[in-house]
Amino acid sequence: MQERSGCYLAYFEANNEAAKNRSASPPPSASAQPTKRTNEDLHTDHGFSVQDHYSPGPSPKRTRFRTTVEEEEEEEEDDEDDLVIEEYPKKVATPLARGVLSFDELRSAQQRIGAKPWSPFEDHEEWELAEWLALSSLSQTEIDNYLKLKITRDRTTPSFKNNRSLQSKLDQLPKCTPFTYTSIKVTGDIKDENGVPLEEDIELWYRDPLELIREIMGNAALAEEMRYEPVKVFNKSRSERYYDEMWTADWWWLTQGKLKKGATIAPVILSSDKTKLSVFSGDKVAWPIYITIGNVPKGIRRRPSKYATLLLGYLPTSKLECFTPARRSKEGYKLFHQCMARILEPLKAAGLEGVRMLCADGNIRLVHPILSAYVADHPEQCLVAC
Repeated sequence: MQERSGCYLAYFEANNEAAKNRSASPPPSASAQPTKRTNEDLHTDHGFSVQDHYSPGPSPKRTRFRTTVEEEEEEEEDDEDDLVIEEYPKKVATPLARGVLSFDELRSAQQRIGAKPWSPFEDHEEWELAEWLALSSLSQTEIDNYLKLKITRDRTTPSFKNNRSLQSKLDQLPKCTPFTYTSIKVTGDIKDENGVPLEEDIELWYRDPLELIREIMGNAALAEEMRYEPVKVFNKSRSERYYDEMWTADWWWLTQGKLKKGATIAPVILSSDKTKLSVFSGDKVAWPIYITIGNVPKGIRRRPSKYATLLLGYLPTSKLECFTPARRSKEGYKLFHQCMARILEPLKAAGLEGVRMLCADGNIRLVHPILSAYVADHPEQCLVAC
């Protein structure tokens, strides 16, 4: 429900303004000469960033993310200086055609049958109630008891009268990329009483990373934030260069030169953190792995409500008791890389050859999803590198 309802809600609230922007004329091609702009023309996150010249329509309002007074004062000082933006000298992210975003398809389907925007719920208020119930820590029995309270039935009067009818409505919401289950069989070095090596079936749950990248690239709520080409940012005298977002770094600039003319990059960023679920007893552990792309500003990526970072899968947390303690750690390393290879398999060909993707501004582009960063704590960094 969290991704189904939340993502749909974000799409709905952003649709009216995003639809106006997408109806504007196609964006102009990039100039080969460096362009000088003031900070008022730039999308700022921590003092400097770049207004994407592929963004359709008028310059959108930009949100500044601040946490301390010191940062605010520093920002005001930076605003006094002009920045020089050097754009990439070749054509990048050339639109190949126009497409219809999934949100627009959904709205059109609702309008054809006369359904309300908040369908299958009656109105915005009922949607918020359903979202709160679904995302709360209440059990199904507690939700059922709440919906059967007299005050709920007589005053709130939701269209769902019990938990079963609520779940039925939730199942009618747009679906996200489904999970895939696969089993990996490992053979240990410990033998049973018959001399046969012990085996263990490892469960791996994951989603197609290419489809998740399509979801983010085509998210209508991110249309005004998405970036498709690298730039270099300097101060007024060009004596200092600023590194802020992914598209201001050398990696994207250099990698862009290896691609076909007119293509663009979706810098894939993975992150994982093994998490202990039980505190006072037991040893239950989850190992989620997440995916996002560097085309989205970091201030947006780190906000869960924007759905620019999605759950990619769950890595196995088996103790591998079919191996002796001496081999257990090494086999755990091998299992990690085997699982990551299985999960990221769709990105190999896509990264080399590129795939046509519908972007948030309604244009179809040739996109190369390339793994650019893996965010993890030190133990997992060592695991990734081993």
